[in-house]
Amino acid sequence: MSNSRENLFGEALRELRQTSKTRLNTLRDVMGWSKSYLMDLEKGRSAPPKPELIKKLCDAMNRPDKTQEMLKLAAVSRSKIELIIKGASLQKTQTAAVLMRSWGDLDDEKLKLIENIIKGMENE
Repeated sequence: MSNSRENLFGEALRELRQTSKTRLNTLRDVMGWSKSYLMDLEKGRSAPPKPELIKKLCDAMNRPDKTQEMLKLAAVSRSKIELIIKGASLQKTQTAAVLMRSWGDLDDEKLKLIENIIKGMENE
């Protein structure tokens, strides 16, 4: 995990830590992680942590406003997205499954259409 696309999360984490003036030792203590693991995250040698831990990480740096941005970068860096469907309706579960099965067949035009539909719903 070291090319620039895969390390967007790590680069942003390092920048956020430095701009918030948070030391690695502080994050180590708050998160309960080793300093070497934190350095591996920043250098892209370890995959980004789970969403709830990214939130805790941003909170530890007093930057909860950066949580959503870091979650997005983590998803890109992981090259996979985890969708938690526990408690979701049957319709949501079926729609997620259809999207997952169709993923390889969707071209950029179709993906943009889906994105625009969803964004349109957000603006209602």
